[in-house]
Amino acid sequence: MALHIEDLDNRGRRNNLRLRGLPETEDSPQQLQEILLEILNEILGRDHQAPIEFVRAHRALRPKGAPDSPPRDVICCLANFALKETILKQARGRRSLTYRNQDLQLFPDLSAPPAPGPGSTYLGPH
Repeated sequence: MALHIEDLDNRGRRNNLRLRGLPETEDSPQQLQEILLEILNEILGRDHQAPIEFVRAHRALRPKGAPDSPPRDVICCLANFALKETILKQARGRRSLTYRNQDLQLFPDLSAPPAPGPGSTYLGPH
């Protein structure tokens, strides 16, 4: 049952990208999309204003940390799955990913596996 729920959760996230390391400012969702547009087009080697259709973009849903804590991840949902896969493939081929001298990391947005309870024999995804 837990594997089925995890599978459904991941299917709902299949077009999502998670960007780690982008400094937190008081960006509106529109400003965040403009920053993502610049970063993702840089990865693709395209003009920084080339269109990318976002469904949504936001910071991870947890409280903002102390000033010295790492920034919350940025999660964006792209309208095109193939474009998301191309971005991930191009990002893997790069030596590093930076934005305004900040090192960034790009991941697919997958759900955390369920924590094994007492007596469970969770063997991971099949």
